[in-house]
Amino acid sequence: MSATLGDLEEPPDDDAWALSGPELVCRAAVRTLGMSGAGISVMTPAGHRGTVCASDQVASQVEELQFTLGEGPCIDAFNSGGPVLISDLARSSENASRWPVFSRAAVVAGVRALFAFPIQIGAIRIGALDLYRVEPTALTPAQLSAALKLSDVVAVSLLDLRSGNTTARGDGGPVGASYRLEVHQATGMVMAQLGVGIDEAFVRLRGYAFARDISVADLARDIVAGMIQFHLEDG
Repeated sequence: MSATLGDLEEPPDDDAWALSGPELVCRAAVRTLGMSGAGISVMTPAGHRGTVCASDQVASQVEELQFTLGEGPCIDAFNSGGPVLISDLARSSENASRWPVFSRAAVVAGVRALFAFPIQIGAIRIGALDLYRVEPTALTPAQLSAALKLSDVVAVSLLDLRSGNTTARGDGGPVGASYRLEVHQATGMVMAQLGVGIDEAFVRLRGYAFARDISVADLARDIVAGMIQFHLEDG
């Protein structure tokens, strides 16, 4: 994966680096893309799991609405694997038919434009990134490209949180002595099974663990024991 937390500019506040990776992405999205707010949610194929971070109260409300109602752009982005771009939530009759309750509630909350992007590693989807504006407007091609890159950054940061690795290496690979020998052994086995490099193999391993809500250490143990084998369709 080419995008990492190192791609983000350092936030101006002195204590910003105490924030988690997803929170930094929310800040970067608002600052660099001219958004009013941003939110990140983790999900599984069984449904919306919950909010990881939100830049402000409105963003938090947008995430909570989709969680409560079971409808909205972020859920559609997760299910389809592609971005959902709404330049004016209030004007489109299609929006009202797709998300009848959510559309009205989001507009009342002050949201007019909403852009949702799936967060995924390979074929494994783990959540969605929501960006909103208080005024109706479309994304420029450059903004769309930047938002897609940010969704890749979110994927790495979420996997780092899930695996307990909060100090991400610049290329997104494994760092630190805290990773057990079994994890390294399992990574090597995934490399052989998928025919990929070590960094990609480790990202695939973390994505598999995240999607199934198990720890990386437990997954590694099962891989080394021969209980789990990776295939290309696993991500």
